[in-house]
Amino acid sequence: MKHSVKAFVVGLVGLVAGTTQGATFFYTGPNGGEFFNESNWNSISTGGGTSPLAGEIDPDIGILHDLIIEGKSVMATGPAGANGFRLDIGAGGILSLLAGSDLQVTNTSFNAQFEISTGGTFVFADANLGVDDDILLRGTSMFSGGTVESFADDIEFISSAITINGTEFTSDDSTIFRAEITPSAGSSVTGATFNAASRIGVREFNVTVTDSHFNVTGDVEDVFATDLPTATAALTLLGNSTLIADQVQEGVRLILGDSSTATLTNEADPDELTWFTETSTATLNSPNAQLILLNPQTDSSAAKIFNGVTGMSYASDSSTWIPTTWNGTDAVTLSITSLPSNADFDGDGDVDGRDFLIWQRGFGLTGQTSNSNGDANGNGTVDGVDLADWQAKYGGAPLVAAVAAVPEPASLLLIIMAVAGYSCKSFRRA
Repeated sequence: MKHSVKAFVVGLVGLVAGTTQGATFFYTGPNGGEFFNESNWNSISTGGGTSPLAGEIDPDIGILHDLIIEGKSVMATGPAGANGFRLDIGAGGILSLLAGSDLQVTNTSFNAQFEISTGGTFVFADANLGVDDDILLRGTSMFSGGTVESFADDIEFISSAITINGTEFTSDDSTIFRAEITPSAGSSVTGATFNAASRIGVREFNVTVTDSHFNVTGDVEDVFATDLPTATAALTLLGNSTLIADQVQEGVRLILGDSSTATLTNEADPDELTWFTETSTATLNSPNAQLILLNPQTDSSAAKIFNGVTGMSYASDSSTWIPTTWNGTDAVTLSITSLPSNADFDGDGDVDGRDFLIWQRGFGLTGQTSNSNGDANGNGTVDGVDLADWQAKYGGAPLVAAVAAVPEPASLLLIIMAVAGYSCKSFRRA
């Protein structure tokens, strides 16, 4: 309540004095000067303009101006005590830390926080931000290069409105994702590094990164629960991304694509002798991805590691993995074999009606070592999955330079009718 009254009074004073909230001010004070001193801010980058009114750039109020720091070192020091303080950029406010800037948010209690509130904007380019306590990113944040560090607590991404390109984040506790951080949500994370002394938090929101790196002393988990399968989201690594962590816990799904690598280092723990606890899983979607499991465990993880191409776990079908003889508990480096879809069962360079007839004759066969009897996905069994593969590839571009004829529409209709009839017959038989 005290802070709300203060903000109201500041706004009222601004109206009376004719000052416009949301004005642009440059930091023109000395290196090492105070962020919360209005006289260090000026409407002209070289000085000589106006400064904000007293009380407009204070701790805890939700700053509404457009503040720009470029090439200067600035200290944001506030009150100490049990509650500390917060440098808060409020709704409509903007803070820009540009090339060569350094901002330190601190107090003697070591519990100073930094927050971009909902509706606020943070522009960060080749700068350095150091904060004693939490860093809370609720608004729009755009990072390019530079380093961001919480010296004693968490870094929390609480908004999908985030772009990261080449920035390094270090938290003395956890790095927590509390919003959907995916391209479909409008987010972009490329070339980032996340160092966490404790955990990476992923709960109900998916996170996708490209060419980025996670270095975690602890686990990837739902940080708001303990040993419960409460996480429903996925952490997806693309490009040349890497992850080093202890375990994947509490239902988090780890997905490895492209040439990404995840290393789980879980050392012998009498309570959790596995790399994946509760309902957590790992899925490899590319033959160039690797899952490195260090230190032998007691509980098998074979049923929790999936080939994303076949959709089958290692425990269900190890034939598409390298190596094929892993026991589920020994230290190992896992990858999947390259399994391009091959519905060209007769090897003539295209996928046509003749290939369907081969699948039809081979339906139900097991122990296959090639696709010559209709096993398109290479799992050794000729089944409905292979039919779906044939249907998806039917009539597509030739697989070799010698282009074979594609059936006329009438022929295609006959094949589709045959597929439908065969499927129905198989269903009645089941």
